[in-house]
Amino acid sequence: MMTNARYREEILSQVFQYIRSGESFYIVGAPSVGKTRLINYLIGANFEGLDNTSAKKIYLDSQQVGKTWIVPVDMNRLLLQERGKEKWVLSFFELMIYSIFDACHEAQPMDSLENIQQQITSINAKVMESKDALQAFRLFEMATTMLCNSYGIKLCFVFDEFDEYYKLMPAEIFAHLRAIRDANKYQVIYMLFLRNLPENLRIPLDNESFFELISRNRLGLPPFSYQDTLFVLGQLEDRHEIELSEEQCDFIFAYSGGHPGIIQAIIRLYQKYSKVFIQETPSIEWFGKKEVIQEECRKIWISLLEEERQGLLAFAHDNLSVRSVETGRLLVEKGLLKPSKTKKMKVFSPLFAYYIENQRTNIK
Repeated sequence: MMTNARYREEILSQVFQYIRSGESFYIVGAPSVGKTRLINYLIGANFEGLDNTSAKKIYLDSQQVGKTWIVPVDMNRLLLQERGKEKWVLSFFELMIYSIFDACHEAQPMDSLENIQQQITSINAKVMESKDALQAFRLFEMATTMLCNSYGIKLCFVFDEFDEYYKLMPAEIFAHLRAIRDANKYQVIYMLFLRNLPENLRIPLDNESFFELISRNRLGLPPFSYQDTLFVLGQLEDRHEIELSEEQCDFIFAYSGGHPGIIQAIIRLYQKYSKVFIQETPSIEWFGKKEVIQEECRKIWISLLEEERQGLLAFAHDNLSVRSVETGRLLVEKGLLKPSKTKKMKVFSPLFAYYIENQRTNIK
């Protein structure tokens, strides 16, 4: 249905532009829009149907591939609970060192890899033994400096679903991260996946130096393109042992707007009501009244700030008086608004448009 080489090209080409230039950045997107799938493709982890090294091989030259490490930081290992500043710092930098430890054992073969693995294993053991916050930070600093300066490795740390941690983590952690980056400029990169803008999550002055690092480099993660939708539908056909016609693939893309969560919901309905689908394409209203569709739309709706909800309603009702240029731009970047044939903006999915039309929110 599509070539492996071009999966999520519109976002990945920009992601790797930042990685090549050594700039930290953040990606903002709606729920269930495919962030985890994108990260899996970036790190080559269990990505069904694609060569597990294809992302780096496509966007980096052969010399850069082995020396560019995409390091996912699993924040689920850092439990949200009441803790003092020292425990926050200790737990976070323990996690950062473990993430490097994990990444170096998944790294592509290179002449010095065995030596690197031994040194990182030793550093990881030391931080686990010390249980000291300052020591954990110093050991993380040692590990990054060794990798960047001694071995010429570029480290891109990936923080998924980072909104809550961005709000709650002590400012000192962000200051430490900025200091590490400044000591290894253009070799240490932070890549954040967020649902909302960082300035809406935390007062910028509270972590000013880190905010300055990422604030100018923003990417939106929209729903799938038509080609990516076909690729994912091909995976779903194999997984669920179903067969979709070309017309059915087209209407699934048109109704879902390419949103992965809504696509999955339509497929579940296809399995449950296969006879209905064979006879005709169900209407927007038929889909819109189904609980599984409503739930996917609800997840998108509740993730939005009030001004984003009002902005969507304003565009849906063509109400010029309440439109915000910045809010409109953010909704376009998230892929929740897109140009129509008349050059006006429209809600990305007819099913989501149907959902918000039935909301009781009043446009102020």
